[in-house]
Amino acid sequence: MNIYLPLIYIFSFFTLIMIFDSLINYFMRESFIGMKYRYFVAPGIIIHEYSHALFALLTFHKVSKISLFDPNGGYVLHQKTREPLSQVLISFAPIIGISLSFYLITYLLQPNWLHQVNLHDPNSFLHTLSQTDFTRWQTWLHLYLATSFATCLAPSRQDYKVALSGILILILIIFLLSQTTFGQPITNLIEKNYFLAIFTLGFLSIALLISFLIYSITKLAR
Repeated sequence: MNIYLPLIYIFSFFTLIMIFDSLINYFMRESFIGMKYRYFVAPGIIIHEYSHALFALLTFHKVSKISLFDPNGGYVLHQKTREPLSQVLISFAPIIGISLSFYLITYLLQPNWLHQVNLHDPNSFLHTLSQTDFTRWQTWLHLYLATSFATCLAPSRQDYKVALSGILILILIIFLLSQTTFGQPITNLIEKNYFLAIFTLGFLSIALLISFLIYSITKLAR
């Protein structure tokens, strides 16, 4: 597979999670829940912020403060980095942490999903969901946690802003490597993450649907 196609998939993935995240947050803020919805998605917030903190420590940057439920949103204060690629890892850490959390809770609570969702057929996610046994408590816990994670998946605007230079450098590095013998291994590595991407976008869709229903109920009740 040409290296450009996986890069297009990556760009599309990040674009979609930004759009989904903006819509979910808008619907929840404008509903009867208001800003208190952040307490409902607390598991996702915790993983989001601690992912930032973990990757800051892994890139040798001291963490001075972690705030989860500040009025202006959660945040992590860490030693300023002058390394663009380290900033990319720290800024986009929640995508890694939450995507792995998706996989973990699915493995623990709905292991059959890992075999039923077809990597090459996005519709299989909806088919698997329709075949799920909703009488099991594990199903509802799984959906709650997954929705919470999906709502807190996207990096903030500040994360994108501070990581911009690193993102451009990373794209250049990938492009240059794609012209060498490393091109195919890079493509294979990106392909292996399609499965997590499908799961992530699937649960983002569920979170968006739930937030829209809550928003619609609020508007009809007024």
